[in-house]
This record gives sequence, structure tokens and C-alpha cells, in this order.
Amino acid sequence: MGYPWDIVRNDVSYHVKFYGKVVEGTDGRKHWIEGENIKAVARDVPIPGYKTKATNNLRLWSTTVPSQDFNLGAFNSRDHVKAYEAHLNAEKDGTTKAHSHGRTSC
Repeated sequence: MGYPWDIVRNDVSYHVKFYGKVVEGTDGRKHWIEGENIKAVARDVPIPGYKTKATNNLRLWSTTVPSQDFNLGAFNSRDHVKAYEAHLNAEKDGTTKAHSHGRTSC
């Protein structure tokens, strides 16, 4: 990330689903299909208090995509933009969601 105090917390991550839809299967259970899986990974930035020994964490989130979403076929055919498309969409979606909640960092 480039910030020396940025502590990546790989142990705190969630899979977030964007787009797609929910359908009911023949077994009566609901399933989510046709969407994108994006992994949100927590990052903590320590914020020291003013004239105190207390320090709190500011929790920020970054987005990644699972490695299986990397389009290896497109990469091998030298269409690197298409191969990297899932990652670009994850960054775009994460930034869009953060801005819509009043945050400027993601």
C-alpha cells in the first residue's frame, strides 16, 4: 500500500458479492448466481491520541479478487487488460462503495 504504518490484517477478511441475483433452486434453497466475488481485506492504521498514551486503530478496507478469477486464457493470448479485468472491477467497486458511504479511502 505504500504507507509504513498501514497494517494489513489478512486474518480479517470477508467475501463480498456484487451484482448477480438470487434464484431458488429445485431443493427450495436460494442460491446467488451471475455475480462477482470480491474479497475485502482489513487494514489498520494506528492513530495516536493527543497528549495521551492511548492509540486507536482506524480500520480501512482494500479489495482483492480470488486468484481463480484471473483470466489465464486471456493473459496467454496477450489480452492483459481482459485478464486483469476482475481486479480492476474489484478496485472500482470497492472505491465506489466506500465513496457512497462517505469514506474517501478504500
